[in-house]
Amino acid sequence: MSNWVQETVATHIYNATCKPDKPLHEWYDALKERAGTDNLEDLRRALERYNTAIKLLIRKPKDGLAWLSSWDTAIGEAQEGKVQGTENSQMWWLQFEAAIRNAGYESWCEAGDVYPTCIYTL
Repeated sequence: MSNWVQETVATHIYNATCKPDKPLHEWYDALKERAGTDNLEDLRRALERYNTAIKLLIRKPKDGLAWLSSWDTAIGEAQEGKVQGTENSQMWWLQFEAAIRNAGYESWCEAGDVYPTCIYTL
């Protein structure tokens, strides 16, 4: 575990917080204090990512699957943070649909129109 921490934490933060003579739980506490965020900061980031994810697309992204994965991550974080409009599938679908409709994804939008109960019960 200590090797993983050393490999994944920035060197300057690791050196300041993870003393070799201290147990792992003290490393965790020191890392959390030094680099952790509070709930408001997490919510702000989730909202920012979600707002970025639902910006209107003018054309299809180069990598549609990567874009969709990014959107999925953003909506998940927003739902976890209870960002208004993301907990209700009817609301987030309307936002998602508005973002993709004019970028060549009309068939996705039509699927939502044809099968709304499938989407709205997600």
